[in-house]
Amino acid sequence: MAFTLISTASIANSEFDRFPLNHQNKGDSIGKYVDYYLAPQQQKDIHDMINLPSELWQSSNQSVPSFSLVTGDIWLRIKLENQDHQRTKKILHLDYALLDYVEVFYSYGNSTDYSDHYRTGSIYSYSTRPIGDSAFAFPIHLGPSQEVTVYMRLQNDGFIQAPITVWDEVAFYENRLMSQSLLFAFIGILTALGIYNIFLFLSVNEKTYLLFALLAISTSALVSISSGVSIQYLGLDLKTWNERWMTVCLGIMTISGALLPIVALRLKYTLKPYYYICNTIALLGVWIILSAFILNHSTRIGAAFAITSVSIVLINILSIHLWIKKVPGVRLFTISWGLFLFGGAIMILNRLSILPRNDSTEYLLVYTSLTGLFLLSFSLANRINSAKLEQERAQTTSLKLMEKFYNLFQNSLEGIFTITTQGELIEANPALCNMLGYADIDELKSSVKSDKLFSDHDLKNIMKQIREEGEVRSYEVQGKRTDGSNFWAAVYLRTDQFNANGSEVFSGALLDITHSKESQLKLEYLADHDPLTGLYNRRKFMSSLSEAIKNYQNKNVDSSVIYIDLDQFKVVNDTCGHTAGDKLLKELTATMSDLIPLGSCLTRLGGDEFAIILSGYNEESSYQFAEHMRQTISNFQFPWGDLMFSLGASIGIISINDDCSSVEYVHSLADTACFAAKDQGRNSIHIYDHERGEAQALKSEMHRVSEINQALENGRFVLHQQLIVPTKTGAYSGYYEILVRMTNRANEIIPPGLFLPAAERYNLMPAIDQWVVENYCQWLIKHPEHLKELNRASINLSAASLNDVSAINFIINCFHENNIPPEKICFEVTESSAIINMDKSLPLLRRIRDEGFNLALDDFGSGFASYGYLKNLPFNVLKIDGCFIRDIANSHIDKTMVKSINDVAKALGMSTVAEFVENDTILEIINDIGVEFSQGYGIAKPLPLDSLINETIDL
Repeated sequence: MAFTLISTASIANSEFDRFPLNHQNKGDSIGKYVDYYLAPQQQKDIHDMINLPSELWQSSNQSVPSFSLVTGDIWLRIKLENQDHQRTKKILHLDYALLDYVEVFYSYGNSTDYSDHYRTGSIYSYSTRPIGDSAFAFPIHLGPSQEVTVYMRLQNDGFIQAPITVWDEVAFYENRLMSQSLLFAFIGILTALGIYNIFLFLSVNEKTYLLFALLAISTSALVSISSGVSIQYLGLDLKTWNERWMTVCLGIMTISGALLPIVALRLKYTLKPYYYICNTIALLGVWIILSAFILNHSTRIGAAFAITSVSIVLINILSIHLWIKKVPGVRLFTISWGLFLFGGAIMILNRLSILPRNDSTEYLLVYTSLTGLFLLSFSLANRINSAKLEQERAQTTSLKLMEKFYNLFQNSLEGIFTITTQGELIEANPALCNMLGYADIDELKSSVKSDKLFSDHDLKNIMKQIREEGEVRSYEVQGKRTDGSNFWAAVYLRTDQFNANGSEVFSGALLDITHSKESQLKLEYLADHDPLTGLYNRRKFMSSLSEAIKNYQNKNVDSSVIYIDLDQFKVVNDTCGHTAGDKLLKELTATMSDLIPLGSCLTRLGGDEFAIILSGYNEESSYQFAEHMRQTISNFQFPWGDLMFSLGASIGIISINDDCSSVEYVHSLADTACFAAKDQGRNSIHIYDHERGEAQALKSEMHRVSEINQALENGRFVLHQQLIVPTKTGAYSGYYEILVRMTNRANEIIPPGLFLPAAERYNLMPAIDQWVVENYCQWLIKHPEHLKELNRASINLSAASLNDVSAINFIINCFHENNIPPEKICFEVTESSAIINMDKSLPLLRRIRDEGFNLALDDFGSGFASYGYLKNLPFNVLKIDGCFIRDIANSHIDKTMVKSINDVAKALGMSTVAEFVENDTILEIINDIGVEFSQGYGIAKPLPLDSLINETIDL
C-alpha cells in the first residue's frame, strides 16, 4: 500500500523533458524534470522500469519531489543531455542523508539496458558511496551531445525527499566545502553553547543551565544525524543507531524544552495550569525516548516530530501569555522561542515541500534557530543574574532583620525552640523556659529526660507530619510543668537548617493553649454527654448506633438496642418539683451505669427516656440483661422528705440484623418496641419481632404520616359533630363536640383511630388542631344564625398544642380575629396532656381561661385520677371517662366512682359530662347521680357538621 501525500502529480508524456547539461551547471535543481513511479507492493527491477510504458510514469512538478508514508520502492527517472561539444563530467547530488536505500542506474542513448550502477544508503557502509559526501552524490560522464537516462530506486521508512541538483565537478566540491564549513560552524556553536552551559551548571548548580545545555546538545546531535555528518565524519553508519538516536534527540529536546519554562519562569508558583502542561510534555518526551527502542522508525519519528512541534507551540503561547501579563524578563524568552518556533516551522514546511527547499530556506532555518538559541541563552542568564541580585538584596535585608528577629526570639511570649530529629533540645528562648517552669535553657536541658522536649509518641507523629507536609502547624501536646500542673500547647515546627555533622534541625514554637483547650474539651464533653447525669446524649447514641450497624454489616458483630422509658417519673417531678426529679435521675443513672458491660453505651435521650447499645449481645442475652435492668429500676427507692417513690420501666429491645439499614430506622423500631411494652401494661419488656410484621406496621404508620401531610396540603380533612345534651331533658341545647375526620383520595372517610396515633407520634397534632380551629371559624362565619343559637362547642386540644406557645397563640387569635365570642368555645384537654408537662401546660391553660374560653378536662379517671391535680387546674368542665360509664348499670364500683367524681367536680364548681352514654338505662342512672350533661351513641352519633344546618335535629 502506498500514499503520496505531499506531491501533486500529472501523468508524464511519452516523451519527457530532457535537462540540458553544460559547463555552467552549478547546483541546478532538476526536480521538475523528474518523473516517478510508486511500486510498493511489487518488486520491480531496472529492466522492468526501462521498459515501463511512459503513461505509467508521473511528473513531480516540484523543485524538490517529496513523498510520505511509502512502504516500498520509489523509482525516479531523469533524462540528461550534454549540450557541450566536448566530453564532460558532472555530479548528480541527492541531498537527503536519511535515505535507507539508494540505487542508481544509467541508461545511455536509447539503450534498453543500463551501463553504470551504484548501490548505497544508510543501511550500507559509508565506503559504498561513489563520492564521499554527507548525502549522496553520483558521477556522470557524457560525451559530446550524449544523452543519459538516470533511474533511481529509493527506499526509506517515513518521509522521502529528493532534492536533486546537477553540478559541474569543480563547482560541486567548492560548494560542498563552503556548505560543510557552515554546517560544522552551526553544529560547533551549538555544541560549544551546550558544553559552556554544562560548566556553568557545575559551577553554580543552577538547573536552568543544565536544561539549556541538553537542549543545545540534543539539537546539535539531531542536525548532525539528519544532515549525515555523523555518518560522514564519525563513521556512525549503522542505520538503526542513527534512527534511534534521532528519536532520542527529539525526546531530549522535548523534555528540556518543556522543563526550561518551569525552572526559568517558576511556573509552579506563577501559572499552575502551564506547569502541569509542561510536565505532561516532559513525560511525552520520556515516551519519545522509550519509543526509540519499541516502535518502528516511521511511527516513532512521525509522533516525535508532532509532539516536539506541539511542545514548541505551547511554550510560545505560554511565553506570549506571560509577556501580555507583563512578567519581568520574559520578553527575550518570548522572542527566542519565537525564532526557534520559526526555524522549526520552516524545517517542517520545507520537508513537506510547502516551502521550497533551497539555500535561502536552509540558511534561514539555521540562522533563525541559532539566533533563537543564543537569545534564549542570554535570556536565561539574564534571569539567573536578576535572581542572584534579588537574592543578594534579600540576604542584605535578612542580615538587617536578624537583629530584630533575635530580639523577638528573646522577648517573644511564645516558647521558641530548636530540636533535632531525635527530639533533643538544642536551643530555647526564655518564654519556653518560663512556660515549663525553668529558670533558663541549661536548667531545662538538664531536667528534661534525655534532653527530649516531646514524648516518643508525640515526636513520632510530629516527624511523620513534617515529612509528609513539610511543616507542622498547631499539633497539640500535653505536658507537665515543674510544679506538677498540666498544660496544653500547640506546636508549630518546620525544617530550619543542618548541624555541622549534617543532621537535620527543626525550629518551632510552643503556644500555651491550656485555657482554650480546657474549654474545647468541656465543649466536646458537653456535645456528647448529658449535663445532668453525665451519661452520653442523643447525639452520641446516634453515632454509636451507626457504628454498631457498620460492625454488624462488615464484621458480623451482634448488637442490640435497649430502649427504656421510666414509668411514673412524672409523678415525682410534678409532686416534688424538678429538683427532686433531677436528684432521682442522678441516683438512678449511677445505679444503671454499674450494670453496663464494657464496650456498651448507656445514653439519656431526654426526659425519662434512656437507651443502651449492647455490643456482642444476641437477642437472648439482651433480654436477660434487660430483665436485670428492669428489676434494678423496680427495686430502686427514692426518698424525698416524708415520701418514698418507686419507679418502673417499659423496655423495648431490637436486635440489629440485615434489615437494619439506617440509624433512624433502628431508632424507630426500638421506640416502637418500647411503646409496645407500655401497651402491655408498663414495667414490662417487649422484644421487637422482625418476622411478625411490626416493621410493616411502622412502615404503615409512616405512610399514614405522608397521607396526613397531603391531607393538610390538599384540604382533605372534614369536620363532624356529636351532640352533648342536658341529662335531665335529653333535648338539643346548642352544645356539641367538634370532631375531625380525614378522607382519602377516593373521598372515603378514614376513622380518627387510624390516623390520630400517627399524628400524635410524629408531632402533627398542632397542625391538625389549627386546621380544625381555622375551618370551624370559617364555618361559623358562613352561618351567622347558627353562631347566634350556639351555646357551646367543644374542640379537642392535643398535648402537643398545649405545650406549643405559637400554636395556642394561633388558636386564640383565630377566634378573636373572626369575632367569635370565646364563651361559646370550650377546649377539651385530656388528663394526661394537662399533667405530664404541667410547668408548660398550666400557664397556657390559665391564659386560655383568662381570654374567656371554657376548659374541659377530658377522659378524667383513665390517667393519674388524682384529685390533688384537679384542684390546681383551671377547668370548668369535667368529662368522666367512658370506662366508668359503659358498665355503670352492672357495676356498683363504677357507679360509686362516678358519684365520687361528680361530687368533687360540683365542689370545685365544675359542670360534668358523662361519655359513652349508650342507652336509656345508663342515662337514667347518671341523671340520678346528678351528672349534668350526657354524650354518646345512645344520645346521638357523630354526623357531618353541616347536619346542624341542613337537617332537623332528632334526638
